[in-house]
Amino acid sequence: MDQLWFGTDNFMRIISQSDFAAAIANENRTQLNQHGLEDVLDSAFMSPQNKKAIRQVLKVVDDIEQTLGCPPKKVMIEFTRSPDKKKQRTVTRLEKVQQAYKAVADQLAGQSIVSELDQYANTHSKLSDTYYLYFMQLGRDLYSGKPIDIDSPMLDDDHILPRAFMKDNSLDNRALTEKPINNTKAAKFPSKVFGQQKEVTDFWKLLRRCGLMSNIKEKHLYLDPDNVDKWTRRGFINRQLVETSQVIKIVANILKDRYQQSQTEVLEVPARLGTELRECFGWYKVREVNDYHHVFDAYLAAFIGNYLYHRYPKLQPYFVYGNFAELNKAQLKNIKSFNFLYDITDNKRVVKDIETGQTLWDDQIRQQIQHIYEYKYMLTSHEAFTQHKELYGQTIYPRREFKPGTLKAIKQDQPQELYGGYKNLTAAYMCIVKIQARKRKAAEYRVVRVATESLSALQQARRLGVQAYERCLRQELVRNNEILRTNADPNSAPREFEVLLDRVLCHQMIISDGQKYLLGSHAYKVNCMQLVLSNNSMKILSTSIVDLKQMTNEPLVQVYREILDVVNKYFTLYDDNSFRENLNQFFDKFRTLPVTNEYKSSKSGKKLIHRGQLETLTLILRGLHANSDKVQYGDQSTPLGSFQTKYGIKLSKDSVIQYTSPAGLNVRTVKLRDLEQKEAQK
Repeated sequence: MDQLWFGTDNFMRIISQSDFAAAIANENRTQLNQHGLEDVLDSAFMSPQNKKAIRQVLKVVDDIEQTLGCPPKKVMIEFTRSPDKKKQRTVTRLEKVQQAYKAVADQLAGQSIVSELDQYANTHSKLSDTYYLYFMQLGRDLYSGKPIDIDSPMLDDDHILPRAFMKDNSLDNRALTEKPINNTKAAKFPSKVFGQQKEVTDFWKLLRRCGLMSNIKEKHLYLDPDNVDKWTRRGFINRQLVETSQVIKIVANILKDRYQQSQTEVLEVPARLGTELRECFGWYKVREVNDYHHVFDAYLAAFIGNYLYHRYPKLQPYFVYGNFAELNKAQLKNIKSFNFLYDITDNKRVVKDIETGQTLWDDQIRQQIQHIYEYKYMLTSHEAFTQHKELYGQTIYPRREFKPGTLKAIKQDQPQELYGGYKNLTAAYMCIVKIQARKRKAAEYRVVRVATESLSALQQARRLGVQAYERCLRQELVRNNEILRTNADPNSAPREFEVLLDRVLCHQMIISDGQKYLLGSHAYKVNCMQLVLSNNSMKILSTSIVDLKQMTNEPLVQVYREILDVVNKYFTLYDDNSFRENLNQFFDKFRTLPVTNEYKSSKSGKKLIHRGQLETLTLILRGLHANSDKVQYGDQSTPLGSFQTKYGIKLSKDSVIQYTSPAGLNVRTVKLRDLEQKEAQK
């Protein structure tokens, strides 16, 4: 408070000072020790999803520590985005340019660029990077101020601040210019090459005054590398290395406190650095294909964190949590480049630790990472959980739809045959039962539901003892599962059955009849096989639409053919509902589709005529993904990925229930045959 009152620094700058930051961290650690993790999370201002993510992170760390038998030396934390930003209405690039032109219509009147924008808006709904820069520069070269031809092959998309100085691919650091002019600039700064030309600087001022240039872009154009003050230098370092997300701060604080005795260091790695390496070396990320991109991102975060730690030891206070040392003015002045991965991505030379001589980067390390990227199998795990939601679907169905066992009463004093009721009974978890339908026929093994409405009765019965619980469980199972009764009426006589496993959580992994899947519910299977494609297919799926249309070798057809090869070989689950057969039969029709969607203009807007290969392929990848997505990619009656069984999933006697630890490092399997023997011994 004294510094706020007597000084000129604001609150954020004051608490960023090393003494204040250390005191705040110590106080947070004290609060964590006194109140515990759950109390801290309950009082934290963050979404339930982020709180759940923090709990899962800690479970994964515990699993790894337990497997290794020792605490980790370093923990790298990476979050893919900052969840603390306020949600705002999205304004498209085209709308932004149109609003800017409308605001300065008088200044732009008489210029052909206005009509050119109108013509473009009539035929396109989005602006590419090139067209966005073109219209924001009024159709002129940013470095000369002269008109340019957008269709000319002699145009360059240049980085205003050289890549060797700072890696910034944002539109605020890019300029559309002609190749000869860009060759003149090379790796220099615009202020050195063009900053002395009045015609050029007047053009920059015009763009800034008209709202066509941001404040950041203007600063980049005028930046003099020889006269960068310490605050600007710190800002460049913060932009590249510092993660400001409050979620990361809480996780780092918890981990730092947990491993205080073992002196484990917690490093915060910005996700943008991993993206930079992916773009440089062609390690493509296509989220629709599989979940392995999470695994590879984690590996890149560990590699980058270790690289920065040894390559820039003086900058550790910016990314090592709990290190509050500050760089002095002389140390800041010695930092000439703020692209901290430049030696890897652009210079591509051998990098060694100055103190130890350890190799931090060379071609052998790159090949090792490439080998990991091409892994066909990586450890993945799915959280098994209990459903906590409404008892039924919210729709109240009329009494004319009443049949015994089809509706649940709205209230106890309102019978369904008079007032109607609810359908879609929800399940909290499942049971596995053995049903002896007929004496001379083999027994059936089924997954049946434990309804959410039954939880209260089961909890009360559990307090009364094992026998009371088992009796209550059988009653609830018979009442809520038609397969366990002689007919649909809930009051009908029960069939003969045994409960082999009384608690099976949602997303429990099952291996049965050569199929491997998760239990989405008692009636739904969820695919857990990860689709793995070649690097060439990943490259094609990452290619821009413009480039795809220019290719003549049917690249998307090649990807579809490879998908069929993998599905036909490994995805046995997709024999259900003839999914594999339908995918093979659809191949010929897929070849006839256009690359992108085709629309027809009408009074009500654009109407889809033909779905293109790109969107169709995206839908198919979603249907093959290891999740519960169900998609309609063609004329098939059943959505791809919908594995539904009417009376509960049927299991074979040799089925295996597989339990996996949070990090996927430890696996325990239980055979259904063993459960049956255990039940028989009772």
